[in-house]
Parts: sequence; structure tokens; C-alpha cells
Amino acid sequence: MVITNVNQVVYNGDGTNKAWPFTFRIIEASDIDVLLIRSDGTEEQLSSDFYVDKDNSTVYYPGYAPGSEPPEADQPPEVQVGEKIVIYRGLPLTQTANLGDKWPFNVIELGLDKLTMLIQDFTNTLSRCLKVRVSDYENGFDATIQAEPGKAIQIKADGSGFECVDAPSEVLAECYTVYGQTVDAKNAAENSAGEAAASAANALQSETSALTAAGNAADAANTAKDSADSVTSQAALVEEDLAKVEGYIAAAKEVGLWDPSETYNPGDAVMVSNGDVYRCLQANTNKDPETEPAYWRLTQTVQLRTFEEDEDGDLMPLASPTTSAYWDIDADGDIMPAA
Repeated sequence: MVITNVNQVVYNGDGTNKAWPFTFRIIEASDIDVLLIRSDGTEEQLSSDFYVDKDNSTVYYPGYAPGSEPPEADQPPEVQVGEKIVIYRGLPLTQTANLGDKWPFNVIELGLDKLTMLIQDFTNTLSRCLKVRVSDYENGFDATIQAEPGKAIQIKADGSGFECVDAPSEVLAECYTVYGQTVDAKNAAENSAGEAAASAANALQSETSALTAAGNAADAANTAKDSADSVTSQAALVEEDLAKVEGYIAAAKEVGLWDPSETYNPGDAVMVSNGDVYRCLQANTNKDPETEPAYWRLTQTVQLRTFEEDEDGDLMPLASPTTSAYWDIDADGDIMPAA
């Protein structure tokens, strides 16, 4: 009979111990599986270098059947401080007892067969479920999900469990294109400022010529002065627009685009082509954030979408655009920096 639901035991390594006892029942020595949890949280399923003493309910790692020990140089080290070893039962999902065709043994065997098939079906279902690693469970990871309508699920910043966050519905247009348009807007503003300054110089020159030609003609002097003041006001407005554009550029550059030729370290943040932001977890890495979750953690997704590319690859407003943090569409349908 089986009187306990315990089917595994976890030990902390100390760098010297090789004997790991267990208290749960097994049928064959092959029913025991062994898992190593490294100090960095990675897991290794062992297939060799351990020996199961069924009579004494003890697993030896490193360990070998009497007389089969390899040279010491070929043996793995003991479980070190900071590492863990998990001893657990892993039975094959089969029922091999054959009780014959006589009643009631045939009925009993049929019942055993059905129970085995139910366990197989249940295991198949579990294999398709989201699961956490043994090391995460041992570290207190709470896998409970408090589902909320319209929300997305992510791992908490401290790694202790799941939490619900606002779900993105749409994504910004290609980030690199937006950045390029921002640079173009800055250049256009600089050109406008230059043109305004040139206009101001021309106006001043015209005023001087008018005063020289007209002498003390008060009407000509006042007209030239009014023109100069108007141009100066326009130049000031252009300077204000330029300051806004530079602010947009700083916002666009706050998180850089991911570059596969660059090396990143923990704490670095990058933006991928669809606007998602990832934070680096591993040192000295250039792994792709969208395909290497062991190296990156998704920390932010974006919801805004205002522009799209037309068939010629040009940036155009959407037919039904949503809001943007940096851009508006004016009365003529042109793209302008946000007020």
C-alpha cells in the first residue's frame, strides 16, 4: 500500500556528501530519477553517475554499482554549496500485470488497465500545461494567476510569481522609421531657422537702405522697423519648435534599438522592431530578445499606432489613427510634431 503523497526529496549540497536517502516507496531501482539544480538555477537531468541502493532507500551521487566505478578523474564532482539535488520517483506509465481470463481476476486487471490509461491521459494533458521549473518552485515561486478581463500576464519584477498588467492592443509603427521622421523634422526646423535668420538680415538691410534713401522720412523708418520685429518674432517661434523637436529626439533615443553586433549586460534596455522593450538578464550577451527569454525579460509593450507605410514605403497616417505621444495630424492631413 502507499500511505503518503511524498514522491521527492530535495537536498542542499555541501561539497562532500555523496549519500542521499529517500523515504517514499519504489518498486524498482529504475523508478528513481535524479535532478541537479546548479547555483545559477539551471537544471540538469542525470542519466548516469548515480547508483540506487533500493534495499537501503539511498541514492549515491556520484555513485556506482559495486565493482563498476570509473577512474576518479572521470567522475563528476560532489554537489557543491549553492547547488541542490532532487531525488524523485518517475514510474513508467504502464501496467504489466497479467491476471489471466478467470473471474474476478480479469475484472481486476481491467480496472488496473483503466486506471493506468487515465493516468496516461492526465499526464498527456499536464505535459501541454504551463509549468515552472523545480528550482523556481523550491525558491517559493507562486504560480497562482489572478485572472482579470482584458489584462495580460507577466512575471513580477522580483521573480516571485505572476501579475496582471495592461494588455497592448496595438503597436507603434516601425520604430526606426519614426526615429528617421523625427530626425527629418529636426533638420527641417533647423532649415526654417536659417531661412528666418536670413530673412531678418535682409529686412534689416532693407531698413538701412530705406533710411539712407529717405533720410529722415519717418514713415519709411517705421515700416522697416515693423518688418524687422515681425521677422524676429518668427525666428523666436522657429527656435521654440526646434527645442520641441530635440525633445522628441531625446525621447526616441532614451531606449536604443537592439543591435545584434552590440554586447549587452544586466540592466541594459533595448527596443525591438515592433516597439516592445526588453531588459537584459545575462552578462556579455548579444542574443535576440524576441527569441531568447533566458537572456532578456519583456518589461514594456506599446499600444499607440498612428502611422503606417504605404505601398511605396512612405510613412502615411492611418485611415483611423489612434493617438501618438510625439505626432499629430494637422487640418491638411500632414504629419506634425505634437503640441
